[in-house]
Amino acid sequence: MLLVGYETTSTALSSTLHLLSNNAEAQARARQEIDQVLCGKAPTQKDLERLPYCCAVIDEGLRLLPPAVSTREAAEDIVLPDLGITIPKDSVIWFDNYSTQRDPAIW
Repeated sequence: MLLVGYETTSTALSSTLHLLSNNAEAQARARQEIDQVLCGKAPTQKDLERLPYCCAVIDEGLRLLPPAVSTREAAEDIVLPDLGITIPKDSVIWFDNYSTQRDPAIW
């Protein structure tokens, strides 16, 4: 199951800009990188490798405020012994991106 569209792009950008607006230091650093690399021109795909901080800001925005739900379909029965639960084959599993992407054990 795939749940994407233009709404996810606009939500990702809006959320990232919101986070950036609350961090003046990160905002200044991103602006400085853009000014130095682009010199007033519109960015192209080739410019991305020269904008590592801006790419990191977008990645962090996606991590902190994911715009979409992640799902997977079980290819076989899955037993979760610690929970005493069996997930049957072909079940659709929804992941809580918001919580897992804030778990200190992972991040």
